Amino acid sequence: MAQSNSSPPARPRWVLKRLDQVAAAAVIAASLAALGGFWLWQGHLRGRMVEIDRAEPIAVQFQLDINQADWPDCSSLEIPEA
Repeated sequence: MAQSNSSPPARPRWVLKRLDQVAAAAVIAASLAALGGFWLWQGHLRGRMVEIDRAEPIAVQFQLDINQADWPDCSSLEIPEA
C-alpha cells in the first residue's frame, strides 16, 4: 500500500485580513445605521417628502440682433404661429 502525501486543501486567500474585514463591516454597518437615522429624522417614515422652495417664474424679454446672431441664438427663438 502506498501512502499518499496529500496536504490539506489550501484555504482561499482574501484581499483583506480577518480583522480588516471586521473593521470594514463595522464601518459599513455604522454608515447604514446613520443613513437610516437620517431618513427617519427627515420624516420619511410618516410619508413627508423633502420640501423644496419654488421661485415664482420671472418674465424675461430676450432681444436678438438677427444680423449678428449665431444659429444657437436663432434656434432659441419662439416664432408665433399665424
